[in-house]
Amino acid sequence: MIRVASVPSAHPYVDRLLPPAVGAIGEVGATEARAVRLQDPPPPGRRAGDGVWWPPMVLDPVWLVAHADEVDVVHVHFGFESYSCAQLTLWAQELRRVGIPLVVTVHDLANPHLTDQQAHLDALGVLVPAADEVITLTPGVAAVIRERWGREAIVLPHPQIADDSWVHRSDTARRNRHRGLRVGVPLGAVRANVDPTSWLAPLAAAVGELGGSLAVTVNDEVLGSDDPRRLDVLAAVETLASATPCVELRIRPRLDDDALAAWIAATDVVVLPYAHGTHSGWLELCWDLGASCLSPAVGHYAEQHDDVGFHAEFHDPGTVGTALRGLVEDRTHAGGEPWRVPWGDATQRLAHRAQSDDRARQQHEEVYDRVCRPGRAAKAAADQLPDQRTGRREHVEHRVGTLSETVGEGVRSPAAALRVLAGSTRVPVGATRVVVGGW
Repeated sequence: MIRVASVPSAHPYVDRLLPPAVGAIGEVGATEARAVRLQDPPPPGRRAGDGVWWPPMVLDPVWLVAHADEVDVVHVHFGFESYSCAQLTLWAQELRRVGIPLVVTVHDLANPHLTDQQAHLDALGVLVPAADEVITLTPGVAAVIRERWGREAIVLPHPQIADDSWVHRSDTARRNRHRGLRVGVPLGAVRANVDPTSWLAPLAAAVGELGGSLAVTVNDEVLGSDDPRRLDVLAAVETLASATPCVELRIRPRLDDDALAAWIAATDVVVLPYAHGTHSGWLELCWDLGASCLSPAVGHYAEQHDDVGFHAEFHDPGTVGTALRGLVEDRTHAGGEPWRVPWGDATQRLAHRAQSDDRARQQHEEVYDRVCRPGRAAKAAADQLPDQRTGRREHVEHRVGTLSETVGEGVRSPAAALRVLAGSTRVPVGATRVVVGGW
């Protein structure tokens, strides 16, 4: 059994592809799985379940050296923005020194939480060359990885996101609800890559011409933001909603998984509001739940699924209406009836996901098998660590002490974690129609 320290571990993407280990790090119970993921180790002063684990402790070289005997593979997905390139370089050197192989999945060529992408690209420039194997989700990103870093990435599709029960319930909800085109734009916490202001008005006009309704949702945390960009987006949506009958702005707490699934199940088309990005978990959730997606022509969203009636792109604000009309027409013609999902009913979609996810799980296990073969990472470890078991403890203690001095406390402080989406100044909503809850 291969013990995988996944960064992160508690995430829907990882959940689908790698079963959890039984027990804590170093206490993995019996299992038939070839590979299991270890729990996310909490930062100092935190406990598992506190809900705050950033920055990832697995990326701390001090933690890594202290727990090297308990990990067989490290697999980095995302969440490394809390560490500088210098820190990641030191960490990669320690990873090689202790003989633990590294797998990197490139989810984002452009970090959705950042405006300036240079630090993110620099971090990828450390991680991708250091990896024993590289994985990504689409052929287009694999081509970029080949061009930028000279690495051949394995392309594995994004797994299922929605629970099976909600895949079935979404089809039932569509059959039973009152008809009429429903379009949704989820702005969430208005993170760095979210800005619909250039195309939201033309979209609303197109929805109105089609006799539909447009729901724009915003997390209520934005009301307390002191970020001018986020407040400008909110103000623009307020103004549009006040002047356009078919548009409702809905400000509410962040939805839990069930509420989010219910919102998508009540929506025919979800418009992804991204100004930059690479891949989208939202897009995958919509596919699972039978909602079509419309998005600006950025990133590699179009490569995630090629089903008729599922996804369309628009290249500039003037084309959003045409793209929406074409998507609705394709969806209706392909499905035969407005409530039918063109790419298959719940049973068909789940069968497709089961086959694809099983294949992806198997390929992940094969990757872990390859990188753990004797003679790969183990050779690097043999060159760096004492061969005798005696002295291993002394070596680790010495190494931890040395790294603690080198790295410093700031690397491991939770205060150095994600600072985006912060704010404290409350902004009045004004006279805009704001609906709490509901679709």
